[in-house]
Amino acid sequence: MQDSDEEPPCSKEVEEFLKGRGYVIGEKISYGSYGKVYKAVRFDEEIAVKVINLKNTSRETRNKFLPRETFALKTLRHKNVIVVHDIFTLTNKIYIFMSLGRGDLIDVLEKNGAFQEEQCKILFKEIVDGLEFVHNHGLTHRDLKVDNILLDKNGHAIITDFGFARRVYDKVDGRRVLAETYCGTTAYIAPEVLEQKPYNPQMADVWSLGVVLYLMMNDTFPFDDNDDKKMLIAQQNRDYVIEQNWSSELKDLIAKMLEPNLQERITVPQILAHPWLAGVENKTPQLITDT
Repeated sequence: MQDSDEEPPCSKEVEEFLKGRGYVIGEKISYGSYGKVYKAVRFDEEIAVKVINLKNTSRETRNKFLPRETFALKTLRHKNVIVVHDIFTLTNKIYIFMSLGRGDLIDVLEKNGAFQEEQCKILFKEIVDGLEFVHNHGLTHRDLKVDNILLDKNGHAIITDFGFARRVYDKVDGRRVLAETYCGTTAYIAPEVLEQKPYNPQMADVWSLGVVLYLMMNDTFPFDDNDDKKMLIAQQNRDYVIEQNWSSELKDLIAKMLEPNLQERITVPQILAHPWLAGVENKTPQLITDT
């Protein structure tokens, strides 16, 4: 019997349906939150497709997370957010056809090590721009990490994988709604999420983004994620290493993003106005060696 991991992304019938709409699925390249990502072609353009087998997902995923992801992907149109071409639901699978990155930040870190500060701030500004757009549309990502930041063919940052995205306002009365789901990737999770209390998911995104920035500059995580309880204590004590060769502005920004006190943690608009990002507007990231 064929192993489930070797199952083709689609049946012959679905393959023909997709071909009729200009899509051909190729080799598998990665895994998403709860699906596999393949290379694909759309009218001779190289793209990607995320394939989600509904039979392998929980009821909560089908009824809550998947509708949120597809809503976010259909709603968001920004140069630093993944572009989605089409979404199909066919024979118990969802096919999300989207733009193809040339790699992600984790590929760059694994190949080149930590970023130089000037290069980092240009790319980081693009990530924050994308996140601000997401937040301004009443959404939150909840799984920001270097694996979910792609680079396009020109080296620009693209936020992807909205598998844990959700609205932050009630659809009926418009009031802000706190999140309660423990989700994301442990090394990037904010202390209030680790405490499993209702939390402001957009502020949790800021913490995760702080971990992304720290990792870009240091090529290591600020906190050891092998033990949740010990990591929470380290987070609350601000127990992480600050490199002495970093600029004072960078040190200040990281400290404000990795601030365990929610009342004192910096917001996304404040990040964009921070002195470390001064003068970055409209600068182009240095092209990074192919990954």
